Amino acid sequence: MTTTTNITLYTEDEFRIDKKLRAVWSAMFQRCYSENWVNYPSYGGRGITVCPEWVTDKTAFVAWALANGYREGLTLDRIDNDGHYEPSNCRFVSRKQQQRNRRITVYVTYQGRTLPVSELFDELGFDEATSNRIQNRLSIGWDLEAALQKPKSTLRTHEKIAYEGRYWSLKKLADHLNLDYAAYRRAAGRISLGWEPLKALTEPRSYNTKNATLS
Repeated sequence: MTTTTNITLYTEDEFRIDKKLRAVWSAMFQRCYSENWVNYPSYGGRGITVCPEWVTDKTAFVAWALANGYREGLTLDRIDNDGHYEPSNCRFVSRKQQQRNRRITVYVTYQGRTLPVSELFDELGFDEATSNRIQNRLSIGWDLEAALQKPKSTLRTHEKIAYEGRYWSLKKLADHLNLDYAAYRRAAGRISLGWEPLKALTEPRSYNTKNATLS
């Protein structure tokens, strides 16, 4: 990285890493402060916050991450799961190690073996995006076979949904059904996981996590 007068020049690798870390910061912020965020109840809903230095300055978080072990393939982890996002309580670890540090480790049975779901993802060679999508499916009650095999939905929120003889955008149908913005956002997330649109809009929210079995 080279800095000239008011201009910062990045190499291609530096730009990619900076972009990823800003996405990590955004996810951290949403977990703690956005009540519509799918994981908010486990973070902000429990009183977990982001330290003042990071919450007001994204570049401070990026600088800390680069100086404290970040490399591609690692995830941000809180050492004390009841503690806040702050330098003394954060580190970068593998997904497997992070899974072991969670309050609840989800186990699955796959081909006759029971193991943490993070280890299964590693064995199957899933990237972080695929792993997150499948884990979200399991958390809302999908069985393991469907969670692993159903492809990601290609429906976008601007595409039309057939309902009562008409075609609606997701937002228009949510308004027609008198659903609030949180329900609309939740439905959009569910659809990206492969839910049918009407079920995504109308099914009540659940925080239950089920163990899954696939023989």
